[in-house]
Amino acid sequence: MPRTSRFEKQRRQDKPLSPPSSSGRGMDFMCHDDGLLEAGGVHIIHTFFCVDKSEEVQIQGRTARQGKKGSYCMLLCDEDLRNQFGLKEVLAGQFSPKELYKKLEAERQKFKNGQYSKIEAKLAKAEKKEAATMKYFDALLRGDAAESKRLYEEHYKLIES
Repeated sequence: MPRTSRFEKQRRQDKPLSPPSSSGRGMDFMCHDDGLLEAGGVHIIHTFFCVDKSEEVQIQGRTARQGKKGSYCMLLCDEDLRNQFGLKEVLAGQFSPKELYKKLEAERQKFKNGQYSKIEAKLAKAEKKEAATMKYFDALLRGDAAESKRLYEEHYKLIES
């Protein structure tokens, strides 16, 4: 069943909708219920903190579409946030909503920087392997059997690491 029709019956005043995070992109929560529109339109309750800011913006944009009324709020679990970012402190009640969001954005950026560092390390390793592969192929093309064997063994050690 396509995901749009899966939620179609739920978009009424008497039916709350709890879609997965994958619904943040490419799906409009259009409201066709006059009672819901009169009551303020679609209200999105965002229950997780996105690793990507762009995903968060997409989810916010699922409401108040095409000039319709709608609203958005974020409701987060302290324990989930601590687990997601490896935080030691309890966040609930310690900060104003604005201060908490700033703190979470800083944690999100630290997390992303850590991901970038891991990617850069993997890329450097892949570049080293590629350079070794090219040396090996050059030796093969030159017909240098001894050098090819040595480079193959060297390359194999790189692949294992």
